[in-house]
Amino acid sequence: MKKALPLLLLFFSAQIIQAQTCKGLSLGTKTVYPAPGSPYSAPPAGYSPVFINYVGRHGARHMTKDLRESDTYRLLQRADSVRALSADGQKLWQMVQRLAGMERKEIKNISSLGKSEQQGIGRRMVEKFPAVFNTAHPSLNVTVTKEVRTVQSADAFLVGLQQKITAPVMRRQVNDTILRFYDLSPAYQQFKEGGPWTATVLQLETAEGYSQLSRRTANRFFTTAFANNIKPADQQTFAADVVSYANILYSLPAEIREAGMGDRDLLFTQFFNCDELKKFSLVDNAEEFLVKGPGTDPSGIQVRIAVPLLIDFIRSTDNAIQAKPYNAELRFTHAEAIAPFAVLMNIQGASTPARTGTGIAKAWDASKVIPLSANIQWILYKKDNRDEYLVQFLLNEKEARIEGLSPKQFPYYDWRAVRKFYTDRLAKLQASLDTDGLAYLKGLAGPKSEP
Repeated sequence: MKKALPLLLLFFSAQIIQAQTCKGLSLGTKTVYPAPGSPYSAPPAGYSPVFINYVGRHGARHMTKDLRESDTYRLLQRADSVRALSADGQKLWQMVQRLAGMERKEIKNISSLGKSEQQGIGRRMVEKFPAVFNTAHPSLNVTVTKEVRTVQSADAFLVGLQQKITAPVMRRQVNDTILRFYDLSPAYQQFKEGGPWTATVLQLETAEGYSQLSRRTANRFFTTAFANNIKPADQQTFAADVVSYANILYSLPAEIREAGMGDRDLLFTQFFNCDELKKFSLVDNAEEFLVKGPGTDPSGIQVRIAVPLLIDFIRSTDNAIQAKPYNAELRFTHAEAIAPFAVLMNIQGASTPARTGTGIAKAWDASKVIPLSANIQWILYKKDNRDEYLVQFLLNEKEARIEGLSPKQFPYYDWRAVRKFYTDRLAKLQASLDTDGLAYLKGLAGPKSEP
């Protein structure tokens, strides 16, 4: 049965995708993790992997807030009470109630598919790099955030890992400074709530007719008189919420079946055409890019907040070379940490800025950078009988190129060059390996002080 579960999940996912996906539509951060299939390039002669530095986003998840407490739920409930729902509105209201009932006991947890994603990554780590764990009791340092979904993801990852290794020695800890840094910087919180990025999003929304689209969406579900009394901002929130309900279903195929429902019982996408869904996706991707990714400035505050994580990666790699306390450093976090870290590292395809809303889709795709279970890995290689080290970088288990840094033989980079490259990057951001991460976050300048 355990072996059959992933196949069942894939089958149910395919059923949902067949019913709900438009060609070329991106689900952004709600994209189910695409397991890689390509083999890795062979390392230079004489080099073997000895240590893995890992940070990953939690797996596919349930909703993070009780749907019944949302403004959208209350709006539909109020409209129903005064008989202001259209025929489509009544269908939507039934679907929303079904989803709320299915999710009410699983808020913030990862789903069955999320567990499968994480187990697969853990299992493949050992399959791809068995030499790293070739000791009697591999030592692992496991770090999570205060959120339960990162703890659950770590547990699932370790289940996959331990399918291939035995009796590991584990140290477990919570460290929000390196993994939830975006919550610890007052200046970033100010930027997130209303920084200069909002003007770029507004330009894109205007170009795409987003306000008109949101108004049409409201008119689709409510009577004209009721819809006319909904504020434009609330119309946009309502429309975005309905699309988000559609997108989260990709994470819940097993749960939908367990609830005794089929895909049609929660087919939110029936209310939209493909062009409309793509417009919602375009705007959502732009906001993720500007608030969590390279935005218009790859040294902006939305990237500088990842400095504590980069410091931790360098320090732990140094420690692995000097003291060898762990075979692997395993960190479990959120999309808000993975995206800026990828920029700070200068990963090709994840760190290019864009000045206009229309240029964002060409520069960055959230579904490729920060899907569910997204991860970044540094694989450290040592040369036989010599203290010479190389690093292989992986983004979502695919070999990654670092902009501005020349590999010895792609995708293998000399560790000394890597270390200098990143310590220089830190210096430009007024930080060093001795910087106190929390103090750095608290002292960051606000959006008005950005270059």
